[in-house]
Amino acid sequence: MQTLDPIQLRKEFVLRANNRIRREQGHEQHKDRDKRQRRKDKEAQDEFDDLIQVAVLATTEHVAQFQNRLDDYERQAVERILMLQQQRDQKLAERESLLEAAHTLPGGTRVFKTEDNQKVFDEHGTEIGADILSPDQIGDDRPKWDQFSDVEGDIQDIDEALAEAITFQEKIEALRSRSEANELTQDELDALEQELDDIVPDSFEHENAASEQDATHTQTEVGLGDVRDQGYPKTIKLPGQL
Repeated sequence: MQTLDPIQLRKEFVLRANNRIRREQGHEQHKDRDKRQRRKDKEAQDEFDDLIQVAVLATTEHVAQFQNRLDDYERQAVERILMLQQQRDQKLAERESLLEAAHTLPGGTRVFKTEDNQKVFDEHGTEIGADILSPDQIGDDRPKWDQFSDVEGDIQDIDEALAEAITFQEKIEALRSRSEANELTQDELDALEQELDDIVPDSFEHENAASEQDATHTQTEVGLGDVRDQGYPKTIKLPGQL
């Protein structure tokens, strides 16, 4: 019968135990590597999916529909600008007529008394004291301050409406330029449409029906194509601009 050396047995046991530990550690490491690789693969797939979604190009039809909206709004803007400029010219002529008929001080200042015959104002809205000129010194046939101030208020309102229409038209041109970019994605086009919705003034209404657009546009004295051919958007300026 063979006698086993206790020391040798202990070494053998330790060796086998170490081998088992290494195998278990190797298995765990392999599992960790697989887990990390699966996570990396998933992240890569998610990034790829996001890229695919972002890279979806807007269709030609969708872009054309958006640009048709821009055409319609720009036509409205141009028509409104022309109308407001005509109204402003009329009010300026009315204002000049009132100034010519107004009572004039020795220094050339035009003045108006109020309808109630209580106060006097010059053409700039400054009240004139009774020690300088009393209301009774101005003939009743002269234009009154109430009328003149109403005309001045109308001109201010028109100027504000003009500024709104011109600014809106400029924003439309900027959106048009961006919509004409090559390889416009659907997300980018959606953002442009939302931006257009956000900038449309309350005073503008969009007609979606093509028949309504045609009926309106055929009656327009200045067509959108004519406006662009003439460079009209660049010539529309706020009152007072050179």
